[in-house]
Amino acid sequence: RLSPSHPNTTREFAHAAVSVFCFFALLLFKSTLYPALLAGIFVVVNFASVKLGMFSGMNLDKRNLGTVYYPLSFLALVLLLPNILQSTQLASSPQFGPTDGWEESMTWLRNNSPEPMGNNPDAYYASYAAPAPGQQFVLPSSAYAVTSWWDYGYWITRIAHRMPNANPSQQSVPITNLANLFTSDNQTQINSLLSQLGTKYVVSDDLMTTSKYWAMVTWANKNLQDYEDTYYVYYQNKMQPLTAYYPDYYKSMLVRLYNFNGQAVTNVKPVIITYSNQTDGKGQNYKQITNISDNITSYASDLQTVASLEVSKPNNNTFYRIVSFDPFTSPVPLDPLPGMTLVHSSPDTITSGNETIPEVKVFEYKP
Repeated sequence: RLSPSHPNTTREFAHAAVSVFCFFALLLFKSTLYPALLAGIFVVVNFASVKLGMFSGMNLDKRNLGTVYYPLSFLALVLLLPNILQSTQLASSPQFGPTDGWEESMTWLRNNSPEPMGNNPDAYYASYAAPAPGQQFVLPSSAYAVTSWWDYGYWITRIAHRMPNANPSQQSVPITNLANLFTSDNQTQINSLLSQLGTKYVVSDDLMTTSKYWAMVTWANKNLQDYEDTYYVYYQNKMQPLTAYYPDYYKSMLVRLYNFNGQAVTNVKPVIITYSNQTDGKGQNYKQITNISDNITSYASDLQTVASLEVSKPNNNTFYRIVSFDPFTSPVPLDPLPGMTLVHSSPDTITSGNETIPEVKVFEYKP
């Protein structure tokens, strides 16, 4: 049995105290500088104690450098743990990595689509001679393209082992072609661009028809306000922004494809908004909604209603638009997209209103 004055008691108490301190130390400091400095001091003091015979209760054996190794291990913990935690956090939620929906869909595409470079399953890993200056690489007749927005080009290449029309290298011509395709409402132009791009599959996610849609309109050199706009409505004692989508948005190729699976839409829910142009205290212009009418049963009725309202509007600062506030609920009838078939939907979903929608959809195109 050890007495309180036994040297081992002091040493064991010191070790236990340091252990407890080490456990909580990183929670006590906002910077690693101070605990690292403290550990460094303990290393120096304990090493000097061993060599000079100081604090004999802590150093019973001069050959045992445990009291030196202990703060050294704590110093390593202080220096490495924050980096490990940060690295783990970054790895678990990468900013530019594919979502689970994209990972699964591209894996499906790799396993369920023909090899574009012929019957060679290892074509992705093969080496190819560069074409001569001024010449283009000659693709086999089996080659085809996977059409999606340029943001996803590297994922299509690296995961699906397929050839995208564009990637983040930002070559302007293919991106402009994609933008013209996705925002077009002209079937002749759509067919021509699909043929020009060599499209066999089209892949889209929910972001392409919502938060990334503006980029396609911009690349196509079109006006975003022809497709959607931000309005303000007075709600809960303050002005709240509200995105309204116009008929041209729903008529565009990409929205017809992803939002409505390329199928005809006849069950429409048009909304007529009444709004006026306003200016805030900072001189910024905005559109304020003063009335929302959603009891119209058809687009044709909407057109007649807007026409009659325009005739009888009370002043020159009263305007009317046919809109929808839900990108997945069209205010206008839509024709089907010929040649497009939904062949895969990701298990990962998004929610719009009461609907659950696959995050990523893969369509096969057959002219």
